Amino acid sequence: MRLRGGDVSERTALLRDPESASYSTEYNRFHTPVDSPVGSDSDTDETTYHHAHSRLHSHVRSSSCSSLNSILGTRDQEYVQKAHETMDALWDMMKNQEGWAIEKEKPGVGVIKSRPSKISRGKGYKLEAIVNISPIKLWEDTITDLPNQPNWNPTLLEARTLQVLDDTTEISYTIANEAAGGIVSARDFINVRHWDEREGVYLIALNGVKYDDMPEQKKYVR
Repeated sequence: MRLRGGDVSERTALLRDPESASYSTEYNRFHTPVDSPVGSDSDTDETTYHHAHSRLHSHVRSSSCSSLNSILGTRDQEYVQKAHETMDALWDMMKNQEGWAIEKEKPGVGVIKSRPSKISRGKGYKLEAIVNISPIKLWEDTITDLPNQPNWNPTLLEARTLQVLDDTTEISYTIANEAAGGIVSARDFINVRHWDEREGVYLIALNGVKYDDMPEQKKYVR
């Protein structure tokens, strides 16, 4: 199945060169094409989808039971609201296929496209590529196995969850390795991370936030 992904703040390294490593947006997403027929996947994917949701809920509970059992404070409610607004903007971006311009293309690897962003300054970028993995498997692993991501993504030094907000939303912390031979310094990111499935499309949306419990680190650019 064809997958699309966007390299973004967590710098998923599907195109490995200094130019592609410098791309940065507020989103990280892996999804099947919007025009893919719902139900076009095999029955195995259908079964896996329900199994994945069970594992995702288990992941959330084990990460922070106390945060799920408590009433969200004002700050946490703002995080959740921002997460949902980011997801809505991402979904709107994915459904609207007009206006995308090719920035870079590698035959057999992928293509990076851009267009002016409606929610932030500059451009929004997306990466379209063929990945030899089930969409639901990639989606699930990206959500539930955040600390393991540096093992398969060499652009990451560290990745972990700081706070669970609800079943599909959390605050995450990642450190991206330096790039382009040190021209791009190592950076750290604090994002509100939210995942959802809409019309057979698996989505993960991230947006940068301030988080008082994780102050800036001197050796990383934030």
